[in-house]
Amino acid sequence: MSRLYILCLSQLEIRSHQITLYHRTGLARHCLVEVRLPDGPLIADPFYGLYYTDETGRPIDLERLQSGATPRFASLPHSDRTAYPPNEYYDFVFTLSKTANWTMSWCRRQAYHFLTAVTRGGIDRLRLPVILEWPQVLLGAILTITIGAMHVLGWVLR
Repeated sequence: MSRLYILCLSQLEIRSHQITLYHRTGLARHCLVEVRLPDGPLIADPFYGLYYTDETGRPIDLERLQSGATPRFASLPHSDRTAYPPNEYYDFVFTLSKTANWTMSWCRRQAYHFLTAVTRGGIDRLRLPVILEWPQVLLGAILTITIGAMHVLGWVLR
């Protein structure tokens, strides 16, 4: 749902990025969208129809979540929800929020450890371009470039 939300906002020329919430067990659990609006960022949960605010009711951003701000929840337009369901699944540790799910596979976990060291933790706040929300397009582009490079190399080496 978050990926679709990001892609739709992109069509309206509104910048937005994914935020992954992590459970107290350390596993990635839920995706949000950080929307870049003219008056500042807003974190939205399109699945539950919520957006995140601070204790004064102002929208918060990823950095505030990571620094320990306790979010409050408000309803997005056309939603009547004001909180997550009372369930252990939603026991999020907001300070662990990142811009990607690094727990999906062993390769991702290893890449995360490497990138954390190289970027001194900046990888947790790296907003990815919207093209990466279309993994099939990215894969197609990589394959096209690779095949094209192989053809050029074959032509040059003849």
